[in-house]
Amino acid sequence: MDGIAIGGRDSAVVTRTSYGVDFLARGESRATLPRKRYGTLLDRASDGRIITDERQLIDPGEGRTASGARVGRVMPGGGPAAAAVFSPNGRRLAMSDHVGRVTLWDGDGRTRLAVLTPGADAGTGGERRPSALAFSADGGLLAVGDADGELRFWSTDAPRSAGSPLPSADGPVLALAFTSDGSRLRAATPLTPVRTYPLGLERTAGAVCARAGGGLTREAWASYLPAVAYRETC
Repeated sequence: MDGIAIGGRDSAVVTRTSYGVDFLARGESRATLPRKRYGTLLDRASDGRIITDERQLIDPGEGRTASGARVGRVMPGGGPAAAAVFSPNGRRLAMSDHVGRVTLWDGDGRTRLAVLTPGADAGTGGERRPSALAFSADGGLLAVGDADGELRFWSTDAPRSAGSPLPSADGPVLALAFTSDGSRLRAATPLTPVRTYPLGLERTAGAVCARAGGGLTREAWASYLPAVAYRETC
């Protein structure tokens, strides 16, 4: 049994068992939320809410499980989640599914803010391994890594952008984590325990230049910016 303490709440403790998700609230006996009905625990928010792979959002401090009453609610959308993570402040929730789609939600799981990656084309029949997801400490950045080693990060204030790419990892991305100041991203793969990626302005500019195929030529600069002295942009 793996114990998971619910941060910020001394009235509820969640544990994960082979049968489902247990929770113990003050004044109540422990009861199990059956895996068949509620799914497997994926992550918990700092205020104690948990999310399962069946898209169930559950607040352990409000449940009534001894009588068998339903706890939590199911988020909108179809299909189970492959991975899910709350932002540290609990205001955002990122989720991936088994076809590679990654979506960003508000912390209550009621409003889908953006589809970050669309997932596999319908009808291909192929499933992708779950994405690795991570928020920065301030919740301002979200990183996504996939089974092909691709890495990308988004500003959560601009989730409808294409995101910023990073150099590919050397294998499937197993886990991601930002440094405390959000300036670097760490990725783990089966071949490299930890690889660190800087996320400063220099790295972002380099990614933009790579996507654009280089900066403006002198001729293009003269056409678009005739009143400005030429300088190299990449």
